[in-house]
Amino acid sequence: TLMPLLEFIVGRIIVSAPFWAQWTTWGRVVRAGFPLKLLIGQLAWKGVATTFSKLENNVREYIVDMECEILEESVPFTVGVDSVEEEDDTDVEEVESEDVIVDGEDFDSYDDYDDEYDY
Repeated sequence: TLMPLLEFIVGRIIVSAPFWAQWTTWGRVVRAGFPLKLLIGQLAWKGVATTFSKLENNVREYIVDMECEILEESVPFTVGVDSVEEEDDTDVEEVESEDVIVDGEDFDSYDDYDDEYDY
């Protein structure tokens, strides 16, 4: 369904007066040899590819920055000088050196743990 429409548009352009009025501009390229056409095509492709690459990088950088802003706004600030309380190492050592007794049992080592114990 698209091809008949494209054929009509291309046909109308080819037989139009403004198209043929520009013959002196594009006629030299049409009558040129294949190597020149290939060179022009390669230069055009390189320009389009470079422009697309720059556009892609700019869009990617914008999206990453936007995602970072959203993430920074939604995640609470939990790490830093004001949020971390310094622990006293002496308290930790004292707890580790004492025997812990729970429900009358001594849990000072896990070697006595029974894997088959039913809870």
